[in-house]
Amino acid sequence: MKPHSFLFLGTGPSNGIPDVTCLTADPPTCAVCLAATQPAEEPRDGRMASQAHARVGAAPLFNKNRRGNTSGVLRLAPAGGGLRHVLLDCGKTFYAAALAWFARVGVRRIDAVLLTHDHADAILGLDDLRAWTLNGKVQQSINVFLSQSTLDVVKRVFPYMVDAAVATGGGHLPALEFIVFEENKPFSIPLSDSEHLPVVPFLVEHGRKGNEPYYCNAFQLPGLTYISDASRVPEQAKNLIRNDGNVLVLDCLREKDFASHMGYESAIPLVFELAPKRVFFMGLNDELDHYEFEGYLEKQSGFKERGIEAAVAFDGLMITL
Repeated sequence: MKPHSFLFLGTGPSNGIPDVTCLTADPPTCAVCLAATQPAEEPRDGRMASQAHARVGAAPLFNKNRRGNTSGVLRLAPAGGGLRHVLLDCGKTFYAAALAWFARVGVRRIDAVLLTHDHADAILGLDDLRAWTLNGKVQQSINVFLSQSTLDVVKRVFPYMVDAAVATGGGHLPALEFIVFEENKPFSIPLSDSEHLPVVPFLVEHGRKGNEPYYCNAFQLPGLTYISDASRVPEQAKNLIRNDGNVLVLDCLREKDFASHMGYESAIPLVFELAPKRVFFMGLNDELDHYEFEGYLEKQSGFKERGIEAAVAFDGLMITL
């Protein structure tokens, strides 16, 4: 099964951009959040993926500073034709992102979900997956691949997803099959009777948990290495992904490092060390303007000297793999 493309569903921090508290300031002065409320500045293709969806009103295209929780869809081309879709993380802004982009680019079935960690911006959209499985509207169930520590949190936050016996209300529940993978151990996701997606999970630090590092999973996938949340990438992980030939998607919150995220003061040297052919930075907060950061990257001669194409991701960006 060949990698086809990757759709960035979200490229921002947990609170998303714009931040409502920036917009309600009197007067509002946050330039990035104000920009995020504006229409797209440059023409972007607003057409639907097929004529069949021409009647679906397209969501408005906003300025590239508008950012939801980091998430994406890996699109794969099986030998028999068509596309398979694997969702990476399902956070607070997932459903809004699905409304904005799925009909536009032609995503209907979600063939699997792959979770990086247990924070709200990675799991709180799981309940919205009921739209796909209720009465088998799109599919009977969705396989969700996650670590044991993430499953432990899902059990506390969404007990009814794991045990329908504790559900209340009308009983309209998402039909999810939780499948635990071992950290740092390769596994595969079945996408058809004969084809599987190979996944190599590896741990990166994402802040602290008490006196110890808090670890988040990152993934080496066909054509794509995905590091959504990282304050530090350990040497073991670097050795795994260095010169792996993949497109690198990398966390970058702002200029300076933060307790749980790299700033570009660390992210850019890391890219030079890992030497990917292409890198897309995401996870930006409202201290980084999309266009200004693009301009900054263009001025960094180290990328060109190393033959690296560097870009800033934005919500709705589709890249080929």
